[in-house]
Amino acid sequence: MPRRRQSDMLAEFHKSGRWRPGRPSSAIGPLPSSETAAEDIHKNAVRKATEKAAQKRAKRLADMAADPAPTLRETERLVKLRSRESYVAIATLLKELREALAGTNQAGLAEQQARKLKKENPTLNLLTSELRGAGFVAK
Repeated sequence: MPRRRQSDMLAEFHKSGRWRPGRPSSAIGPLPSSETAAEDIHKNAVRKATEKAAQKRAKRLADMAADPAPTLRETERLVKLRSRESYVAIATLLKELREALAGTNQAGLAEQQARKLKKENPTLNLLTSELRGAGFVAK
């Protein structure tokens, strides 16, 4: 069987009428609606992730309020690591503890822990800086 040239095959395809220049294919839907659908899916996913994070945070704060001792032990463990990341984590934990205990009889516990950590580690300037930035230590 002789090989057909590409140009002959294209000419035959055009003559068959299966190809119509200027007519959009029915297989492709309108692009704006698919973009809108993708945006809606993205917004929905972001909303669900935000709600899940808020629920997780609320549970963590409720657990802290119920029993603050694990949080206090964690701050003491973190201070032994002697890194800026651990000091940032300490300040964050103490801010969350302060928020969790607001309005309770243990409301000043986070401030007490911050003062204790500063007093036990007077030479850790980065720790003091992070605690000061979180509003626990005055200048």
